[in-house]
Amino acid sequence: DTMEVVNGPECTQFQDWLSFIARGHRVIGVGNSDTHGRNSPPGLPRNYLASPTDDPAELTEDGILDATLSGDVVVSSIAYLEIGGPARPWQVHQAAQYEAPVRVLTPPWAQATQLLVMRNGVLWETYDIGGGEGAVTDFDGPVALTPEDGADSWFVLFARHSERATAVYPGERIFAFSNPIFLDADGDGAFTNPDYEALEPTTAPFCQ
Repeated sequence: DTMEVVNGPECTQFQDWLSFIARGHRVIGVGNSDTHGRNSPPGLPRNYLASPTDDPAELTEDGILDATLSGDVVVSSIAYLEIGGPARPWQVHQAAQYEAPVRVLTPPWAQATQLLVMRNGVLWETYDIGGGEGAVTDFDGPVALTPEDGADSWFVLFARHSERATAVYPGERIFAFSNPIFLDADGDGAFTNPDYEALEPTTAPFCQ
């Protein structure tokens, strides 16, 4: 049901994950939260799940499992990506175009400087973002998700900084990415996967 996208050679694994989605294989992308050595920081990257409760005491193993399998998962390394509105990651939303409310947050000692939109597995739009030194909010606004040629399309959002962290987690990548949002653009009530195209490594954020 899931694939640990961020563990080891991120470029290859991220590209493999996009290829699975592009071929119609619904594999939920997750990060990892273990550590492989005493010099590795624990809990990085993290998986953020949509929770039915804001009270940690009410969380259950079944609830966490259900939240993971819903696919509404954001993978985070220092940065945090929040998508609002009715079109949630992993759900099929009927719309010829969708304005996704997006927020990108980082702690005061880090910053995200780019928000990338991948359409059907290929880099489509790049936004320069960033709230400046000490800011927590690096982006807060709508992002237009426009299907390709009016056909059903899927979108992955990816926030990042090209440089690595210098504090708290020195040397670690600063990024966050969503699972795909699927848009039923033709309005037939189902998602038809676009024709598969070979994905060039240079189009994947981890490969740049």
